[in-house]
Amino acid sequence: MTMKNMEAAVLHKAQDEADAILNDARQAAEARQARESARLREAHQRRVDSMKAEREAALERDVGARETEDRLKQLTVKNEIIGKVFSQAAEAVRQLPKDGYADWLKQQLLRVPKEFSGRVVTNEEDKPLAKRLLGELALNGQLSLSDKTARIKGGLLIEGDRVDLDFSVDTLLGALKESLAAEVAAKLFGDEAT
Repeated sequence: MTMKNMEAAVLHKAQDEADAILNDARQAAEARQARESARLREAHQRRVDSMKAEREAALERDVGARETEDRLKQLTVKNEIIGKVFSQAAEAVRQLPKDGYADWLKQQLLRVPKEFSGRVVTNEEDKPLAKRLLGELALNGQLSLSDKTARIKGGLLIEGDRVDLDFSVDTLLGALKESLAAEVAAKLFGDEAT
């Protein structure tokens, strides 16, 4: 073989090896690029899924907060209506025909324990009625009418030496309101009594 042929053979072999190296490098680069692309697509999909989950959770929180806010507003309105019902009931007690209100007031005086003594305080309008009832019930030894007046819609307060008793219309209806609010709501709004 001539030197030229040898040179050509060596060059040809070197070219083949270089081509093989380049081909291997190209295949390795393509494989690496494919792996990296797949990894990036998976990472991107995880971020997208995470963002969707966060957005859905935020939407659920927002919907829940708005539902709670709406329920609270509805409850506030219902409580205002129930309050008006009891306020009207207090006024109705006060507006009973004279004998009806006098009988109701007499029943409150009879609720005072026999061993209790004190001063009866009413609003200005009820003073004459309270004085008459104290005389009728012969409670003058046990209870006396105070010169003071109270800012109450009706009923009476009894100031004792150690304890005061509250038989005012507002207080008595307030106690009833607590025990009957669920029942009143059920009748007014069709809610289930709880």
